[in-house]
Amino acid sequence: MSDTTYATVSDVATELGKQITEDSVEARQITRWINRTVNLIRLHIPVLDSWCEDEQYRLVVNDVIVNTVARKARNPEGMYSQTISADDASVTKTMSTSAGTLGEIVITDTDWDLLLKRVSGGISSIDPILNPEEPVYPRYPLYS
Repeated sequence: MSDTTYATVSDVATELGKQITEDSVEARQITRWINRTVNLIRLHIPVLDSWCEDEQYRLVVNDVIVNTVARKARNPEGMYSQTISADDASVTKTMSTSAGTLGEIVITDTDWDLLLKRVSGGISSIDPILNPEEPVYPRYPLYS
């Protein structure tokens, strides 16, 4: 695994619109989430480092990591509903129990499409595989 940094705590802090000091517990937590996100991406894209030699693709990777970690920072427990009643002081929280959403790092399908360089198309955009023995890597440009 490479020691390449694709996103920083400062990137996430900017996305969240807040100051996060580098030696804080929050910074360590965000660093951990960044590392988990990169590890998840590497599981699906083992050639991440070579693809990131393209600066445009590297910026896409940064955006996906920062957005994923910022989403986690805004909602670390994975809640999708919360009711607070001031009169009787009751609080109701509803959390998703779906696998992979209960406070976990989740990369959206749209972000996976960007990372895997998939271009959405209709049924007429079928590309035949010419040699099934060789892996098929997406073509550039990233966006068309």
